[in-house]
Amino acid sequence: MDPYIFYGVVLPERATLNLHFKTKTALSTRLNSMISSKVDILLNQIVVWVDVEEVWNVLHLKHAVAQQISNYLAMITFLTGYAYEFHLTRVLNRGLEVDQVFGIDMPAIAAIRQGIDIETEGVALRELTVGLEGVYIQRCLADLVQAIRHPGDAAFYCYRAIEALRIHCAVWHNLKGDKAVQWEHFKDFSGCNVDHLKEIKMGADGPRHGDVLSVAPLDQSDVLTKAWALVDGYFARIKPAVRAGAMQ
Repeated sequence: MDPYIFYGVVLPERATLNLHFKTKTALSTRLNSMISSKVDILLNQIVVWVDVEEVWNVLHLKHAVAQQISNYLAMITFLTGYAYEFHLTRVLNRGLEVDQVFGIDMPAIAAIRQGIDIETEGVALRELTVGLEGVYIQRCLADLVQAIRHPGDAAFYCYRAIEALRIHCAVWHNLKGDKAVQWEHFKDFSGCNVDHLKEIKMGADGPRHGDVLSVAPLDQSDVLTKAWALVDGYFARIKPAVRAGAMQ
């Protein structure tokens, strides 16, 4: 079977990086699957040859290769103090007639956000990030970005994003101390789907405590869709009060 060939780039390109390595790793989301890759990084340009015995979903394989590169660059960062990022941009497989350029969207989310007026909604969202309480909204949004960038840890980042909203809600309503009370108030105030919140938490529990596996492995698209709905619901509750300049 012809290898899958991935192309990409290490950023920032002004910090030149040359690396050549082979790796065979288990995936945190599929520990019974081993992926063998030959990675060449020359002047920050990435080429990865991946030999597999089965046909993979291209996006799943991309996530696996990205995990391998991320793990190696983490070692480089630890050794040097240089924080590199990277993007995989294209995949080829001659035998399977695969030639695909990757977008930057998460399809499950992008599909339900079509038609949104970014300028109008951006102004409304920006209003939520102002002031001391706004720091928690900023943290929430930053973690949702990480959930898209790191598929294997989507539940971890989504749950942390929701935890930031729990704290925001507690600060907003002057609830100090008991975290359980804060959670109950957040659930009641936001009207969130409690079952979905539990599912995300179960998926996050392992990684939150240093384990590589979640208690309940979840599909990234499912996690993100449920998390976005929870966050949207909370934002819908606080937007009118923020806009009116009132704290309830």
